[in-house]
Amino acid sequence: MTNETVAPPITLEVADGTLSLLRGCHFRVAPQEWGTFDRMTIKDHHGADEDVAILGTGSQRTVKRLVLNAESMTREWEYRFVDVDSENQKRLLDTYKMFDGK
Repeated sequence: MTNETVAPPITLEVADGTLSLLRGCHFRVAPQEWGTFDRMTIKDHHGADEDVAILGTGSQRTVKRLVLNAESMTREWEYRFVDVDSENQKRLLDTYKMFDGK
């Protein structure tokens, strides 16, 4: 997984914290195949940070948590996608919509 993106990050300040979006991040689907996702980071003023991947487009969008893979044997940062429950899925997709038109 890499943070190389097509566009620079977008940052929004909201009452409870800071939202940041990197569009077009890349991840390896297969040895010679890459996929893309949008990486959204939520830094809450109360100390709760979230790092998620938005996969898919339109009504097919889904959210996965990005979790650092502590078992990585390489020097590169490796993350894995972790499922998000339906309530948090809706909340995070609603937050993601705040970036529409930005």
